[in-house]
Amino acid sequence: MRIVILVITISFMLTGCTTSEKTNELVKGKKVDPQTLAEAKKAIGYRCERVKKTGSKMKHKRCTTFAQREEERRKAKDFIDDTVANDPIFEKAGDGL
Repeated sequence: MRIVILVITISFMLTGCTTSEKTNELVKGKKVDPQTLAEAKKAIGYRCERVKKTGSKMKHKRCTTFAQREEERRKAKDFIDDTVANDPIFEKAGDGL
């Protein structure tokens, strides 16, 4: 039983490695030059980060474009601005109290 679990685990690990390598070669079924792919990623501001999820110590890979990151920043800023504008505690602080 232990051998079966070990074989399955190793096969999943090897499959994951080959999948990430093939990502650079295939985009929607077409062969793409790795340099062209890198240039396209740079043009749209594509970036990957290792981030922790809330409540977990494990990190996962999160890839976003520049436009997605800017949209997240804008939404976060709007949320903070709305919270401050609608909170009575902040209104009192603005009155000089």
